[in-house]
Amino acid sequence: MFKVSHSALIFLSGFVWLAVGCFLLPLGLNFVAEALLKENANLSHPVLNFLAPYVGGIDSAAIVWITFALFVGFLKGRKVFAKSVNRSVNRIVSLPNPANLSKIYTPSYYLLLGSMVLLGVLVRYTTQDIRGGIDIAIGSALINGAVLYFRQAWLARRTA
Repeated sequence: MFKVSHSALIFLSGFVWLAVGCFLLPLGLNFVAEALLKENANLSHPVLNFLAPYVGGIDSAAIVWITFALFVGFLKGRKVFAKSVNRSVNRIVSLPNPANLSKIYTPSYYLLLGSMVLLGVLVRYTTQDIRGGIDIAIGSALINGAVLYFRQAWLARRTA
């Protein structure tokens, strides 16, 4: 199997998070934007319809919803995912250098990834605005987590 340095493993893990985040964020933005289209006006949009009277219309409601989802994603990325990044980096650094590429994640981490994919499949059955908000929040959280991985990879490279 391929053997790579600690910094490469950390960077690769961050790149995976960045790739998934860069996929989910625009996907979520598209779902919220599609909820505003006239041909989708007859569909249910519970979040946008709830916010619209308070913010001056459905367009403003979409902006508020997107802003809220980005903020939640930012907080999740900086608080919750930061702990996961630190645990993952500490585990990678504890491996012999260079380490096997197959050791990038633990088996329990793969179970977590599988459950997140299953959750993503279940979210398909919600309304466009809710699905869009969830995808925006998760996408921005993953991008923030990837930045933390890249910082750790940079530190690992400088200290190696």
